[in-house]
Amino acid sequence: MASLYFLFFAGAQGNLMRWTGDLNLVDVIRHTTAAKGEIEEVRRRFTGTPEPYVDSVFGLHEWFNGDGSLFRNRFDRKCFYKRRKMLVASDGFDIEIVPTEDDNTANYDDDSNITIHIESSTARVETSSFGWRTENSKTFGLDGTVGFGFPGATPVFNSVSFSHGTTEVYEQKEDKTHSQEKTLRVSKQFVCRGGFRCITQTWTFAAKYHGTCPSIPLVDPVCYKTVLDGYSGIDAYRVESEYWKAFDVQAHQYLHSNLSLPSVHGQLSHWSKVGERFYKMTRNGSPAGKVIPSRLKAGVWWPQEGIYAIDYTDNGACQLTHPVFQSGKLLRIQLVIKIPITDKAKAGVRRKKQAPGKSEAVDATGLGIEVEILERIPRLNEGGS
Repeated sequence: MASLYFLFFAGAQGNLMRWTGDLNLVDVIRHTTAAKGEIEEVRRRFTGTPEPYVDSVFGLHEWFNGDGSLFRNRFDRKCFYKRRKMLVASDGFDIEIVPTEDDNTANYDDDSNITIHIESSTARVETSSFGWRTENSKTFGLDGTVGFGFPGATPVFNSVSFSHGTTEVYEQKEDKTHSQEKTLRVSKQFVCRGGFRCITQTWTFAAKYHGTCPSIPLVDPVCYKTVLDGYSGIDAYRVESEYWKAFDVQAHQYLHSNLSLPSVHGQLSHWSKVGERFYKMTRNGSPAGKVIPSRLKAGVWWPQEGIYAIDYTDNGACQLTHPVFQSGKLLRIQLVIKIPITDKAKAGVRRKKQAPGKSEAVDATGLGIEVEILERIPRLNEGGS
């Protein structure tokens, strides 16, 4: 059953006078009781989800030693990658609305109601606004892997597995278009009363995060162990290979997930050399010494919380925006915005008959707006996913 809400706006003139064409009524309508209930239902789907992150391979410049020489060999280099994990600010999460107009009907006859039949609902994705952006405007995700922890990831995102880790991540497809639309057939109807303009919209949603994003070096332990075993005859590798075998005996479970280099800081000289360009790690103001993995999160081992201070070399501001899906489809609602038409607007329509092309005037001061939800978001406690 459709839900009907009534709202009185005394000071909304600045927003309402621009309702034709650009759909910016969303700025006003999102604060109504009806819309806030739907937006809150979207937010509930993100409660307790892990921090977003993006994984990518090392760039060529990251494989040079301080003296300008490359790291040991190309087999060694492919075992490492970096994770840019978003540390979301305390106020760093919001739900954005992407509106599409399905119908726009004005009933200028005060004495007559019109029954409006809605046969379609068009969901739109603005792909140009989606992605992971850092403060230098660099966008990640097209050549790496992005993990969001949000419900559903297709069709814009495909689920893949990374290396030998246990993390489920999402890879963003490259799309040269800036907007995608998907229209569904529906069968809805509502009454547009006399003296009202009734605008039917479909809303889809985007989750938007902002915070800081340190770049953290990670290693695939299975890959690295294979490399060490293959080079066990070389003195430079023999010591680390022997240590790694002992490390493996002590903590075999580490092989089944990827390792952040801070979690094994100081254990292997080569790993420390890789990590030193990414972070500095201390304990009570002194060098951290040897660290062992303590926490497994998102398929990666991390050092114990609250013990070590890590100062990342690259830790700039960043922003992530992505569409919200449910069961592989864009999460959407359909609603009707009913705006009373003032006498001034009606007079404008009469003048328009005599002077075609003139825009209709709308006096929004003190207008009462009705918001009717035609198709709401399934509630989680009602079996919605």
